[in-house]
Amino acid sequence: MVSGFNFKMLGQSLADVLDFSTMTLNASAININGHLALNGNTAIENVNVLGHALINSMAPIAPNTIIDLSTFGITNASLILNEQFQTADSITVNALDLKLNGSSIMGLPTLISGDLILGHSMAQLVNSLASTTIDNPSVLLLFSTGLIILGIVTNSNRRNQK
Repeated sequence: MVSGFNFKMLGQSLADVLDFSTMTLNASAININGHLALNGNTAIENVNVLGHALINSMAPIAPNTIIDLSTFGITNASLILNEQFQTADSITVNALDLKLNGSSIMGLPTLISGDLILGHSMAQLVNSLASTTIDNPSVLLLFSTGLIILGIVTNSNRRNQK
């Protein structure tokens, strides 16, 4: 959980670009009767962009929710809430991903580029009981060889005891 985040750009002269009060997230990978269940979720409370309230309550956020920052006067930037990536056996969850690409705020260039990720969680299920195919003729040969060696050793021990 992250509490009380505040991100400012261009010093104190501009309003807060992004702030929120509380964030929780998780990612899980569970094997249910041989089927992989991947789940991720994020909840963020009191999200504000340039002083405009986006989210007030601590309700769960739909996966990959994109906030159009151009409506707030921020160009060349994107804000993704509850960003999720899935593969065949894993899930990655980023609670908040702010991508800046030479963005400008309210017409003022910031020359800032980067990717700010807050709250990262990842889960992966690894099959620890991987099956290995055993060639039956080779097993029979190995077993027979072991019996022959055991017979020779046993016979040798009997002779030595007499």
